[in-house]
Amino acid sequence: MKRLHNEKGLTLVELLAVIAISGIIIVFIMSIHIFVQKQYKSQSIDARHLTDVTIAAKAITTEIRTKEVTTVEQSKIVFENGPTYELVNNVLKKDDADYIYEIAEFILDEENDKISLRIVSTTGQQIETESMIR
Repeated sequence: MKRLHNEKGLTLVELLAVIAISGIIIVFIMSIHIFVQKQYKSQSIDARHLTDVTIAAKAITTEIRTKEVTTVEQSKIVFENGPTYELVNNVLKKDDADYIYEIAEFILDEENDKISLRIVSTTGQQIETESMIR
């Protein structure tokens, strides 16, 4: 009688080893993917806050250069024939309308002919600038 020696298949041990190694690789790839997603989200939020702070600082410094400043307080600036910027509950308001959200600090300081402006978002993104009043 002739015996068939067919060695073309996988044994149960080989199959379990492949499944275990594949599982470890998949877990590793998924953890890297999740880490990259968290980093992307965090950096996107930081970039958005920096953009918002930059837009606000640019608009206010443009107003300082082109209009006459009426009132400068700790967190409020008023322009003659122009807008009023004020921080209320982490929202920078322009003429009582919401302008920029998630602002932690909006600090104005007037010394002689110079106005110092500091805007900080809730994530720590900040802009500091000084403008001369003409």
